[in-house]
Amino acid sequence: MAQILKYVIGKDYRPLTVLEAKGGNTFTPDYDKENWVQARQYEDSLRQVFVEITNEDGSAYDLTGANVLFEGILPDNEHKILDNSHVVFYEDPTTGKFRFDMPAQAFSVAGQYKQAFFRVMKNYRNIATLEFKFEVLADMVVTGMVARDYISPLEEFFNVIKDEQIKDSAELKKIVDDKIAEITDLMTTLNQTNSATLSELNSAKTAVEALQDKIEQNGLFTQGEARSVAIVKKNSVADMVSDENLIEKCIVQTSGYYKPGDGGDALYYISSAVPSNSHYESLKNGLYAKLLNNDKVNIKQLGATEDVDNDISQIINDNTQFYDLYVPSGNFYAKNTIKLTNSLIGIADGRRPTSKVISQLDKGKLIDGTNLNNNSKIYGLTFAAKNENETVSVTLNSYKNLSIENIGIENLSNIGLRVNDTIGISRAIYISGVTVFGNFEKATNSVAMQIDKAYDSRIENLELMGCQIGARLTDTFIYGTNWHVWCGSLFGQDTTWQDETKIFRFKNSQLYGSQIYTDSAHDHFYFEDKWSSANITNLISMNDPNAVSALTVSNLVSGLNERQLSVSGGKLFIDSKFTNFSSGKFSNVSINLRISLDDYVNRINSLGYDSVITTDNFDANYLVKIPTVTDKQAALVARLTKKPWTSTHFTIHNLNESSFEINASWDGKRLIISKKSVGPNSLTLFYKINDNTIDIFSLSPANTAWVVSADSTYNSALIAINPQQMTTDISSVTEIPEQQYSVEGSSLSFRLDNQSPAFIMYNDNVGLIRFDGSKMIVTNIVGNLSGLSFQADSTHRSFRVNASAPGVLKIIN
Repeated sequence: MAQILKYVIGKDYRPLTVLEAKGGNTFTPDYDKENWVQARQYEDSLRQVFVEITNEDGSAYDLTGANVLFEGILPDNEHKILDNSHVVFYEDPTTGKFRFDMPAQAFSVAGQYKQAFFRVMKNYRNIATLEFKFEVLADMVVTGMVARDYISPLEEFFNVIKDEQIKDSAELKKIVDDKIAEITDLMTTLNQTNSATLSELNSAKTAVEALQDKIEQNGLFTQGEARSVAIVKKNSVADMVSDENLIEKCIVQTSGYYKPGDGGDALYYISSAVPSNSHYESLKNGLYAKLLNNDKVNIKQLGATEDVDNDISQIINDNTQFYDLYVPSGNFYAKNTIKLTNSLIGIADGRRPTSKVISQLDKGKLIDGTNLNNNSKIYGLTFAAKNENETVSVTLNSYKNLSIENIGIENLSNIGLRVNDTIGISRAIYISGVTVFGNFEKATNSVAMQIDKAYDSRIENLELMGCQIGARLTDTFIYGTNWHVWCGSLFGQDTTWQDETKIFRFKNSQLYGSQIYTDSAHDHFYFEDKWSSANITNLISMNDPNAVSALTVSNLVSGLNERQLSVSGGKLFIDSKFTNFSSGKFSNVSINLRISLDDYVNRINSLGYDSVITTDNFDANYLVKIPTVTDKQAALVARLTKKPWTSTHFTIHNLNESSFEINASWDGKRLIISKKSVGPNSLTLFYKINDNTIDIFSLSPANTAWVVSADSTYNSALIAINPQQMTTDISSVTEIPEQQYSVEGSSLSFRLDNQSPAFIMYNDNVGLIRFDGSKMIVTNIVGNLSGLSFQADSTHRSFRVNASAPGVLKIIN
């Protein structure tokens, strides 16, 4: 007779033991009499049990696709039964009924089972654990059956597979633990991945942890579950694409893109849906492998190689909208314009980064940054040009906080780096660490850097070399720091090409720069219009003798208006080519001659320049140390050029508080010179007129240090250098007279310091005059000076007094 067992699957709670069953699986008030099995020891006629499973609402539980196991612990609490081979459905499985044939080994030990239940498995899930009472009555007559574990043939087959793959559960647990650690390490490495990738990795990690829990509970571990969480290793992308056994949600790790070790190794996540906003590979089995990335993607993971036939422009253009792209060290070739959306990043190693993009273009742009996203950058790359119009070009139409840093451009034929701001944006771009090398062929009209508009942008740490134009600024104002611009010919071999070189070319632009180094050019500062200017703190200007051999002349400033250069601090190194200077404003600038002083003075006078390398309208400041002299020798402290209508005012003073103000003018025929002694002067100044110069000498002890400062000159009067340490016999020089202003007539020119009073006499009238910075204040002392009027020049240092009628005019100050 077969026993019938009935069970109800509760919605929220299912009992795990017989005692708990009374609270859940209640079929009849006499539950213990319903769900029980009793048989005699060694009896094999009662081996069949009928089981009926219903849902809580009374409907049949659908057993379609389910597998049922009988599991139990024999009364000896030692042996176990595990059987899934005796199930026979005698009705439609949708009715929830089945018949189970018990194995003979189930009746080998007398007593009550420690636990007996049917386990229903469906879709790899444990649907229900169903307990019942199982008693085996003792048979004292029949003996001989030995109790042992009973495992059905099918389970034995599964165990053989399990034993072959993993010797025991401890080893399996170790493998899973290793996988968890591997994924954890990967997640640490990819801690900056996008949210979608993190979600995918977390999903895989969760699956591994669930598998670990299952093993700890002595649950089963299926091959499908193992494949869904394992990191599958492949040699290449091609191997991954061709593997038709890859399933959804697994992770694949390749050792390279084309072959192991080629730099294209990557992680991929397998999905059934086409990945969005990312690079992916289509698999032969219809699934997709999505590239898992961190903050940037190596272009070798996208198929780039250092092969001249491998066009990285297509690879970059297909993926730049998804990621910041990384270019490793090596030479990569571009046959078309690279149109960037996100950052392009290489290895910033030295003056020429080793991540190199080599142009195969003959026109257009190599790098087009028109569509760069906010906060993007071009960083750590060398670009080898090939006749394209613009090598690195960024067009701005809105503020995007872009930066170009640590890049090199070489073999330049046209424009190296260009920023074209179409609407004019304040602080449009940040540029730092750019090195441009021109072309050995001396490309005509080559421009290292061109900035159009891009107002108030910061540009620092530049090295622009070997182009006809170093920096061309148009319709903009720029802040620059630490620029070295050299317009010589690369590797020498200078030609007349050099006569077209310009360090800076300005058009409606201003440069506010510090630490600017201009080197070797026909024009160091060239202004195309009267609105442009350059204001430089610490300027160093010079010519490389090996790079300017073919130059006819080198101008510090040229163009439409030479008064547009203002310099505070720096040094000018003057060679035989460097002649035309500036009528701009200079202060604390020293001049070092690379030729003899006499040769230089003779040359600039023979050229007839109106503005030469002297202190024309700038503050020169230099130190002269008097050499060893005798009592009858005077030492040179300053030298003036004899040019028509020269005038100057300068001071010389020393630590002995001897100080003099010198005023001198030369009209081409006559020298007018005087001194104003300030302080307790015991020293004497002399002058000497030479063919091309006027020398100022001091009769002072040896090693006396004189500081020479010029604050107003006209037509290149004072040469602001440390003159040759020369002496002359005192009998050959003339003492400079003390300053005095006196004339018999109606007009007198004089000098007067601001706020410093002086006496003025006009015939028998005496007064006190003082200039307060804007007007002359006259105080009558004797008589009345109302018949006098005063004029001041633009410097407010030189004045003229005019009398209503001729008389004797004197100024005493």
